Amino acid sequence: MKKARLDASHCLLLCMGEKCRKKNRKLKQELADALAREGLGDHVALHETACMHRCDNKANIALYPPGTVYGKAGKKSLEKILRDVTARAAE
Repeated sequence: MKKARLDASHCLLLCMGEKCRKKNRKLKQELADALAREGLGDHVALHETACMHRCDNKANIALYPPGTVYGKAGKKSLEKILRDVTARAAE
């Protein structure tokens, strides 16, 4: 197995399970664009994951660290996620 170093200090994990996939595919590009606009593109990595098993809260996005999960994510959630990411990146 090849190991790779993650240069970003934070990671946003987007659930790509059956119930989250459609919505999170759309949100992924919006998140990437917003992170770039805010100058956070080098500090936050975006990754797709398998099902997070929180299907009642589709679409799920997790921020690590600290391990916050945003359920029922949508365009309105992006502002909250960006505020949290900005605050965490500044620490």
